[in-house]
Amino acid sequence: VRVITPFEDEGWVVAEMDGKRGIAPCPYLVKMEFPNQATGGAGSDYAERSKKEEIIQRQQEERIRETEARKLKEEEEREATRQEQENVDNERLRQEVEDAMKANGFSPSKADAKGSDDVGKGLEMDRAKEKLLPADCTAAWDFEAAGDDELSFKEGETLVLLERDQDEGWMFAQKGAQKGLVPCTHLMNKIVPRDKE
Repeated sequence: VRVITPFEDEGWVVAEMDGKRGIAPCPYLVKMEFPNQATGGAGSDYAERSKKEEIIQRQQEERIRETEARKLKEEEEREATRQEQENVDNERLRQEVEDAMKANGFSPSKADAKGSDDVGKGLEMDRAKEKLLPADCTAAWDFEAAGDDELSFKEGETLVLLERDQDEGWMFAQKGAQKGLVPCTHLMNKIVPRDKE
């Protein structure tokens, strides 16, 4: 192959072979010599420059891959840190809720020990249960009345539920000779109907 001159596109040359001319890629030519020039002239310099540029390009691509891998690792580390912080926040919130429940007479540990679905959820009153009133219901937690219209009770005491109050989540109940409003959240989710006279 006889190299005539560098082509306008970098990495290619105009060459002649068996009387035919065309363009050829430099990486496919082992040695290039331009007419009337000794080995190591412009042709060989051009090929060498093309090889160097190819090496540089490969190095740049490798650096790009390394940068992308580093960014991916940093993102994974940030996500792990965020997840860890979220777990810490959730645990702190759970503890705050549990402390608040205990301060208001709740005892989650006792509910777990009893292992019953009747405890911990509170009384879920619906129309079917309402038709069974009056009915006995056991207190799941202590409750201290905050007003004259409310009824105080202790965990384990039996209350007689008389009717549903107009305020959602409250029942009108009786304990002995006392009557008043009680919160459903402090009652077991189980009632025993009384014989209606």
